[in-house]
Amino acid sequence: MSQTLPAPLPPAPPVEARLGVIEAMGLGWNLLTSDFWPLWLAAFLVMLIGGFAGPAKIVVGPPLAAGLFYVIAWKMRGGKVDLGQVFQGFSQRFKQSFIAGLIPYGAQLAMLVIWLPIHLCVVFGGMGLSGMQHHGNHEPFIMMPLMLVDMAVAFVLSFGVLVVYMFFIFAQCEVWNSPESGWAAAKFSVRLVWNNLGSVLGLCVLFWLIYLAAGLLGMIGCCIGQLFTIPVAQLWFAATVLYLYRSWTGRPIDWAPAAGPASTGA
Repeated sequence: MSQTLPAPLPPAPPVEARLGVIEAMGLGWNLLTSDFWPLWLAAFLVMLIGGFAGPAKIVVGPPLAAGLFYVIAWKMRGGKVDLGQVFQGFSQRFKQSFIAGLIPYGAQLAMLVIWLPIHLCVVFGGMGLSGMQHHGNHEPFIMMPLMLVDMAVAFVLSFGVLVVYMFFIFAQCEVWNSPESGWAAAKFSVRLVWNNLGSVLGLCVLFWLIYLAAGLLGMIGCCIGQLFTIPVAQLWFAATVLYLYRSWTGRPIDWAPAAGPASTGA
């Protein structure tokens, strides 16, 4: 069944107009609020599946990310959001998105493999040392240094993952324009980030703060609120990245479903 696109809503900036990070964030927010609940549901579905995937996220995470960019691109062109579009990454770009995401998602998995044994040693080692004490008031003096070590290791590893991830933020956009090779999409993202390193670094710092605020705000209601706030932050970030991708590269976002015609609106 074909899908016909109406006139773009909201209007997209001309490809030749080079956007700054703040401008792209404004456009991303306007897009998000133009059709909030369907877009939020798409981001929530991506978060939910990724959250339950565990280590398998290295396989399902990249096509889900590609699918979320597909949904946003479809909305940028004025299309009606359909939750099934989230899975277009699996049906159309699974191999390419997996290869393009192998390094950033592999870095996340490596962080978990390295940090989890350290964390478990801290927890159980601290419990064992505390149990050897005759007086319970000694426990804070034992646990505090161990907790600080655990937090320091987690911070260093997380920072390393963020640095790696930063260079591949455009990879899942590019897989739609580079169907021949996921590695080509990954290398293209690295080059694009390197050529715009200051702007991308500013983007990542701003959204790190936004994610932090979303996490803290979402702690209301025994952390249930994070189920709302984190998808909002994720969607805003993805929309901002897609606007920057189109502006900085001039590449089209007329990614049409296999059964539908492409629009010339992008």
